[in-house]
Amino acid sequence: MLRLSSLKNQLRINPHDTPAKIETARLLMEKRQFSEALSYLEGISSLMQDSPEYLYDKGSCLLKVGSMERCWALLAWLKK
Repeated sequence: MLRLSSLKNQLRINPHDTPAKIETARLLMEKRQFSEALSYLEGISSLMQDSPEYLYDKGSCLLKVGSMERCWALLAWLKK
């Protein structure tokens, strides 16, 4: 995936590029690399915690890596 390599290089230059982190995480999710995708998503959690798309992606990754406790905590936080 040329796009994924390009995004990772872009993030090395500018590690605060939130849109690049989101796109990188989604490409990794497509490749079923949920643990690595989750690390990108967690890096932007304070900025994106109100975004439904972000929360969906994070919840999906948590389920796929088997982190049920963290998934339940995310659901509980959403109910507040």
